[in-house]
Amino acid sequence: MKKTAAIIFRSAILILIGVTIGLFISDNAYNNNKLGFSFANRDKVSKALQLVRTTYVDSVNADSIEGVTVNTLLQNLDPHSLYLPQRQATSVNERLEGGYSGIGISYILLRDTLFITQLQPGGPAAKAGITVGNKIIGINNQKFAGTHLTTDKVDNVFKDKNIETLQLAVLNNAGKTQTFFIKRDHINLSSLDAAYIV
Repeated sequence: MKKTAAIIFRSAILILIGVTIGLFISDNAYNNNKLGFSFANRDKVSKALQLVRTTYVDSVNADSIEGVTVNTLLQNLDPHSLYLPQRQATSVNERLEGGYSGIGISYILLRDTLFITQLQPGGPAAKAGITVGNKIIGINNQKFAGTHLTTDKVDNVFKDKNIETLQLAVLNNAGKTQTFFIKRDHINLSSLDAAYIV
């Protein structure tokens, strides 16, 4: 009787130890991968990207690496599958939907200043009198040029649906500063660049 109780007790202890070790290993594998090995079958792409993020000698732009990796993966499926970064996908969707809400300008960032390169005919910016080559140096009484501008920051300001009217401080081609109040509107985009009658 004592022998049976001892066997049951030892078996229960061994089972508890096994369950505890299993939980410990799976916890580390899924959360922080502290052990350096894993019994879980996670995908190789995530593992490789995690290793690059945590152990690569230089700092890397993880988003661009992920984009290239996903694009390569999709191109191996067939020639028609393609990964688009968010900005490109937004641009494609705007063309498919026939337009977007904004002020109707195209721009380039040069020396931390926004230069207007194109105006949408009939758009709010063109109607206000802004011309190609003007520089936007302030928005809503805030300095805009020289503030480490990025395309994402510019797009967020011009396409923010919560801001209906923008006050733009514009440096014109003659070197004078002008202030424009521009109300955001729907900008129509044509899916055809040109049309001809035969």
